[in-house]
Amino acid sequence: MKTNIFFLLLILCLFFSCEAPERDNPYDPECPQEIWSPSNFQAVQDGTGIKLTWNSSNKNFDGFRITKRVNNGSSISLGDFSKSTNRFIDINIIGGQQHVYTIYAFAGDNTSNSLNAEITPILQASVLTDSPTLIGTKSATFSGSITSNGGSQILERGF
Repeated sequence: MKTNIFFLLLILCLFFSCEAPERDNPYDPECPQEIWSPSNFQAVQDGTGIKLTWNSSNKNFDGFRITKRVNNGSSISLGDFSKSTNRFIDINIIGGQQHVYTIYAFAGDNTSNSLNAEITPILQASVLTDSPTLIGTKSATFSGSITSNGGSQILERGF
């Protein structure tokens, strides 16, 4: 009888002393992705670049990964960023075309939920002006061309 009670107590001790798996560890594949995903991901035009910003309250992972897709083209990697980073400026943009940025956190082979930010940047138009020709006392001939619309419609032309 004492042996049975001893084994029963031993089994109960083992059962109650087992640790529950860590559900807040991003390196554990069972960890819910939403608890370590970045938040408030935004893309804002800043001059001739796109400023990306984001937040993250959990820092128990390796870093962030950002990709970019322009006009539904192929996705390209903008790189991996440290977990202490919360902004990046993309200077390789194309005016008038939709840019879709995607960010997610990574911990080893595990990834968090991803967030997207979309923006269609507008840049200044580029104009090429030729030297005047047929210069007279009361007239001259001017010519030029618009080499890039910067992503917006050309509404007016002239000198």
